[in-house]
Amino acid sequence: MLAGRGRQEERRPRVAEEPFEPPATLAERPLAQILVAEREQVEGDERGGRLGPEPLDPRGRGMQPREPTQIVFDLDPGPPAGLVEAARVALALRPLLGELGLDPCVKTSGSLGLHVHAQLPEPTETKRLARKLAGRVATLVPDLVVREVRRAARPGKVYVDWLQNDPARQTVAPYSLRGLPRPVVATPVRWDEVEAAAEEERPELLFFTPADVLERVERDGDLFALMRMTGRHSRGFAKPP
Repeated sequence: MLAGRGRQEERRPRVAEEPFEPPATLAERPLAQILVAEREQVEGDERGGRLGPEPLDPRGRGMQPREPTQIVFDLDPGPPAGLVEAARVALALRPLLGELGLDPCVKTSGSLGLHVHAQLPEPTETKRLARKLAGRVATLVPDLVVREVRRAARPGKVYVDWLQNDPARQTVAPYSLRGLPRPVVATPVRWDEVEAAAEEERPELLFFTPADVLERVERDGDLFALMRMTGRHSRGFAKPP
């Protein structure tokens, strides 16, 4: 510092300026998902006491998650509605998927709802298709289905959640244990079981413990096997306009 008035200058190192390259958007970035399928998952989770949900239900191939291989509907009832009402809505949705040449599978959520899945033989805009079908179901059974997503609007009715087809959404995987007071498993079921629960008004027909599921798989095999296929198969799919 020199005597008298003076000033201090902060010297900064020169940095070579490089053109700014904005980061890729979510739609542009490469995206991969890990696909895990272990038949022993239920038995291992039961022994380990892991009762939380496993939201690992990929709707696209591991390296192509934006090319969905299936479409899914989460039938979410608002109390006092429950599995009986969800079953009736699932039965109304099934023929609509059949009109498109799709053969849907159904599983319990492990709670109060049902999930309807259908394998796609070719890529399509699943969100748009799911929204359209959800609207048709609401028109067919307006006494059972609510169109609004707000939970306050759902008492006694079922919301057909088509937004589960967004790549950022997750749906509980089949054979996942749920974190409830009573250990219950998200379980693939047959359509005749859904019909029985709806007709007899017996929601207990669609609740399954880990022991129940192990016995079912031993007896019936994997009822969700079709949804685990990664290849697409043409079944006369009538792609909507």
